[in-house]
Amino acid sequence: MHKLVHAWGFDRLEEPEQARFAVAVLDLITKASAECSNRPDDKLRLVPHVMANFDTIARPGYVSDRIERGNVDRIESMGFFLHETGRFREKRILQEFVLSKRRWILGEEHLGTLSAMNSLALTLSDQGHLSEAAQIGREVLEKRRRILGEEHLDTLSTMNILALILRDQGYLMEAAQI
Repeated sequence: MHKLVHAWGFDRLEEPEQARFAVAVLDLITKASAECSNRPDDKLRLVPHVMANFDTIARPGYVSDRIERGNVDRIESMGFFLHETGRFREKRILQEFVLSKRRWILGEEHLGTLSAMNSLALTLSDQGHLSEAAQIGREVLEKRRRILGEEHLDTLSTMNILALILRDQGYLMEAAQI
């Protein structure tokens, strides 16, 4: 949303209308990012709009307190879009929000929550935050083993990710045991 339109909306609209428009803009930005060309400049033009909309939606006591699962999924897709643009710091912010909302909406052991945790572990690893990534990876692996079983593809994928993180930390024996 353009800064002037954004300012006008906050000056003149009541909170429920602001929330409705913020969600509508999220839908529009999600579609724009999906249909955006692969040119980096085109994608980078959308990043400020993605983050401004996210800041509005994530404001405590605002939309984020009553956000629906579909909108959480849209925010997650914006995180993937930010990854494509190389905006890893911003991606992490969105992923942490998605994880907190999935925990709240779906619960700690829902597969969607575990997927969000796994994605966050990958991002943390990419950013060099290996201890935090390994901690989350261990938690995801323990839950996936218990819920899905040792042979499930998601469990095996998590095992691979955690082994790579541990290898990068220099814990080769522990990585090999996974």
